[in-house]
Amino acid sequence: MNTASLGAKDTFGGYFSPASLLGGAAPVADTPLPFKESLQRIADACTPRIEKITGEGLSPTCSLAGIVNDTASEVLASLERTAITALFDVPAANARLVVSLEHDFLDLVIELMCGGMCAEPPPSAPRPGTSIDRQFARVAFNLLASVFEKEWAGFGIGAVTFGQIESKPDPLVLGKRAGKVVLATLALECRERRATCRVAIPDGIVSRFQQDSLPAGVAREAGDPKWTAHFQTEIGRTVVKLDACIDANSLRLSDVAALKVGQVLTLPRSASTRCELRSDKKLLFRCELGQSEGRYSVRISEVAPETPIEAIPRGELSSIFDMS
Repeated sequence: MNTASLGAKDTFGGYFSPASLLGGAAPVADTPLPFKESLQRIADACTPRIEKITGEGLSPTCSLAGIVNDTASEVLASLERTAITALFDVPAANARLVVSLEHDFLDLVIELMCGGMCAEPPPSAPRPGTSIDRQFARVAFNLLASVFEKEWAGFGIGAVTFGQIESKPDPLVLGKRAGKVVLATLALECRERRATCRVAIPDGIVSRFQQDSLPAGVAREAGDPKWTAHFQTEIGRTVVKLDACIDANSLRLSDVAALKVGQVLTLPRSASTRCELRSDKKLLFRCELGQSEGRYSVRISEVAPETPIEAIPRGELSSIFDMS
């Protein structure tokens, strides 16, 4: 089984201890039924995969122990003292999963993979984490990622890959801090040993299952490709006002009040070559000033990093904008 390489944020705390993530959280009442069923199938699919890495005659099982609803900030606050927490990338949904292996889960996986028979009781106190623990954790993370990807393929979720280990992920990885997050608990059991793994799933992924959860008899209208193309054409004809803005300068209010016709104002040195192209005060591009056929013009030099190019209407922008 492959192990994913970790990014620069690969960190690991010196000590860890279990943490309860279910206390105070509200049951998930509005989660689509197909999504709940998919989590159960994910737990079931983990069982044969874990059996392949264990000794003979142990027959470990994985089951869905619980599903709750909470906010991103509350979920990640509960994950701070867990053994190892990792981010899973889900590009198709523009989202991330946060998967946390409790220390008892990791200890059990290590014992199973090393040929142990689960005869010894689990450690009674936390122990220092090591680089070896991270290697075993990577195997578990990759196993979980492959199971999630296979189970969710039919819902258009796409690739699910283990990204990196984080000691304390920012709540923004799950969306807004107050956004809805489903927290699923998977339980691994073997010879009366029970260990837990938590998966925090943002609403962006859960919403993919909403269409399949409509009541029976509710029509599911398929998109008409002709109308879709028509709407795209009409949207592309939308007129967008663009403003080319030269670097700003500051004046005192008394100086502004004293301005007169014909007065010359100095601009910053960079204003002679650089300007910004904005629409409704939103920065779209950074440009260079110039001339084209006797008119002042701007040439686009770079896209504003905070503006996805897909969000800019097609057909309304060209490489040079005339300024009369």
